[in-house]
Amino acid sequence: MKRPSTISSCHQKGRISVHTVSSDFGPSKLNLYLHVAEESRFHWRRAKDKFILSADSEPQKGLILFHENKPDLIDLCWQQFEFDPDFTSFSSVEWNLNCHTDMVCVFAFGDAFWRAPTMAIQHRLIDIVNNIDKSRIFLVTETDEDKQNAVRFCKESQMCHQTHILRTTLDKHLLYETMYEILEKQLSSFVSDLKSRASTRLVHSFTSGLDILLGKLKSRKKRRQSALSKQCIARIKSGKDYGIVGHRLYGDALYIFEDADMSTDAQKTMEIKKSIKENFKGAVHFRSIRDSLSPHRALICGGSFRNSRNGHGGTLGIFGELTRVEQGASKQTKITVALSSGHVISANTPALVSTMGEIGECIWPLDSSNNIHDVSVIKIDQTRIDDLILILNQQILVGEISKEDLEDRYVFKFGATTGKTTGYIGVIDDFQMFGEEVMTILSRSECSSKFSDKGDSGAIVLTKISGRLYGIGVVYGGGLELSDCKNIREETIAVFLKRALDRFTDKTQQTIEFDKI
Repeated sequence: MKRPSTISSCHQKGRISVHTVSSDFGPSKLNLYLHVAEESRFHWRRAKDKFILSADSEPQKGLILFHENKPDLIDLCWQQFEFDPDFTSFSSVEWNLNCHTDMVCVFAFGDAFWRAPTMAIQHRLIDIVNNIDKSRIFLVTETDEDKQNAVRFCKESQMCHQTHILRTTLDKHLLYETMYEILEKQLSSFVSDLKSRASTRLVHSFTSGLDILLGKLKSRKKRRQSALSKQCIARIKSGKDYGIVGHRLYGDALYIFEDADMSTDAQKTMEIKKSIKENFKGAVHFRSIRDSLSPHRALICGGSFRNSRNGHGGTLGIFGELTRVEQGASKQTKITVALSSGHVISANTPALVSTMGEIGECIWPLDSSNNIHDVSVIKIDQTRIDDLILILNQQILVGEISKEDLEDRYVFKFGATTGKTTGYIGVIDDFQMFGEEVMTILSRSECSSKFSDKGDSGAIVLTKISGRLYGIGVVYGGGLELSDCKNIREETIAVFLKRALDRFTDKTQQTIEFDKI
């Protein structure tokens, strides 16, 4: 998005300018809001072409910002709402006294305004809010003095509730909760509008997905409690040496993934499977991991690479520097490496690029078939260092991020097959493979392609938090075949990057530092 130098082109009346603001990356408390708003708006645009829908049923995303012709709206929205500067858009609004809206309206004025607002501006504000529900109006101020002056103004004018006058540095919980309440109301209206039509299969194709989104909004305040008891989880873990390699809770059904080749005692395996059924209140399905999960690997040209021994292809996810202490010396050496998915290539195997030939040799993992949670570490040949090309040229951070901050978060990746794709994190809880959690990612509804496909294994899953770029996952594959599960779109399975790197460091006593991607 091009950064504007001024906002002088926006519509002004009485020195007050109005913009709608929409962002893909914001505070973690808005993860679910941004996800549901984006998805429901896409479905509404599709549905309006097939049905005569009421304009009032269209879900909205973002907020309406009233300001004093600020010279930098991007900075204002970053400071006030943590909306990422690179993923926030603005549209000027020609506001008049007859305008109505069912979006949150935020008024952001500087200290000069609150110290001595002119009578003309005061009257203008009163006229503006005349047709806006007071529960939708918020004032944001920069200092305690500004807030006191704003409170005094609102007492006299009855412009908004005093609890809706906020400081920049304080929690915006009430503001964000109002955004959620509005979206839930709009989505309910949209679903009701559709369901009032003839009960046809075409209508159901829309409402089934929307009901899921609406359910997420309605249950957001409830403390999530897993249907898996501690006893059941203990039984699953006890099967580690008997072929039980993972599990996933999907609604009221529990799927257990097994690898028969890893079972050391068939009788013990049967006992554990029986015990799992006895400790779960619902249907339990046992699936072969080999038949259920398909790695995204293929012979790929261009920016991809391949395993020189078996031809498996993947994506060079990110470059970094491996720090190693030379034997017999305290001197540290740094070696350029590339990361990919652990199943594509393993140690002592040359990595090839079709247009360049051999680019280096894999040094980790020792066996790519043992654990889907590993990353491949490929030592880049020193003669190829000058050939490395960065995608974004932005610094990347790798750190432990809480589940709460990741759930429903907007993410993107660059893969050798599908290029740049965007999506949302779906499942983190109650889905494990080989004793560790994995994440699922769904592409955005507006995207015609999957989040990843064959050849994208190894692509780094990225997100932005507080304006900084984080690498959070590594694409493993997709195509999780569970006949009873009706996914909105095919999921991508990704492993956690931080945990994979920690495992590498623990086993090799070497660290990898990342600069830019």
